[in-house]
Amino acid sequence: MTDDNLSDDNSSDDNLLNNKVLFNKVLLSVKLDLTILTLSKCNITKIPKEIKKLVNLEILDLCCNKIQHIPKEIKYLVKLEILNLSCNKISEMNNISVNLNLKDLNLHYNKIKIIPKEIKNLLQLNKLDLGSNFIAEIPEEIKYLTKLTDLNLSYNKIIKIPKEIYYLIQLKKLYLYKNKLKEISEEIRHLKNLEIFLINLNNIDIIPIGIIELSETLQEFDFSYNPIVNYYNPIIYRFLKLGMVYCGDYGSNEQKYMKSAAEINRNRNNLNITSNLNITSIYNKEQNVYSSSIQESVKDSIINLMREI
Repeated sequence: MTDDNLSDDNSSDDNLLNNKVLFNKVLLSVKLDLTILTLSKCNITKIPKEIKKLVNLEILDLCCNKIQHIPKEIKYLVKLEILNLSCNKISEMNNISVNLNLKDLNLHYNKIKIIPKEIKNLLQLNKLDLGSNFIAEIPEEIKYLTKLTDLNLSYNKIIKIPKEIYYLIQLKKLYLYKNKLKEISEEIRHLKNLEIFLINLNNIDIIPIGIIELSETLQEFDFSYNPIVNYYNPIIYRFLKLGMVYCGDYGSNEQKYMKSAAEINRNRNNLNITSNLNITSIYNKEQNVYSSSIQESVKDSIINLMREI
C-alpha cells in the first residue's frame, strides 16, 4: 500500500462492515495528504462520511462497486479533479456540483435519470461521461461547461439535443449513439474542433448540411443504423477528407473509408460506402435490384462530383 495509489482486491461477504473497515484502514494507514485513492472492485456499497478527512485528494476512483449514493461529505474534497464512479448503482447526481475543481467526471453505467441543473457549477470540466444511464433530457445549463472536450451521452433515452450543446465549441469528442434522437441541428457546424462524432443507432433521417463545415477536423463520423433519407445529395461526398466514416450495416470490427467511395447501398436504410471507385451504382438490398427510380440527374451529379476528386 502506497501513499499515492491504494488498491484492495479482497472482497468481503459482509458489505456494510467491509465499507467501514476498508475506509478506516485507509485512513489509519496513510497520510492525510494522500492525493490518489483507488478502491475499484472492492464490493463497496457506501462511501462513508470519513472520506471528508482526505481533503488533499485529487483523484478518487471507486468504479465497479455497488455504491448507490454520493454522500454530502464529498464536498470537503476541494482539490478533487478526477472522480470515477462508473459501474455502480447511483441514481442521482447529488452533492457533486460543489466540487468546483472537477475536470473529469465519470458516471458511466449507473442508474441516473436526470442531469441536475447544478451541473452548471462544474466550470472546469473537460470530460463528462454519462453513458449507459437512463437520461431522457439534457438541461440547457450544459452550455456553461465551456471547457468540455469529451462528452459521452451514449446509451441513454435522449430524444432531442438542445441548442445549448452547440455552445460547447471546445468539444473534440461527442458520443450520442444508441439514443432516440430524431434529428441533428444544422448548428452542429459551430463545433469547429469536433474530431469524433458518433450518432449511430438513433432515429435520424437527415444528415445536416452543416456537417460539411467540420470536414477539416472531423476524423470519425458514424451515422449507421439510422433511417437516412438524403442519400443522394452530393454533399455527402464532401466528407472525403474524413479519416474514418462508419456508415453502413457492418460487423463490429469492419470499417470503410470514404475517400474512395462511389456506391450508395440502401442497406437497412443506411448509407453504405464501398472502396471501388469504378462502381457508380445505387443498390437496394431489400428488393435485390438496382434502382431505376433515382433521377438520372442526381446520379449524374454524384458521378461528376466523384470525377472531380
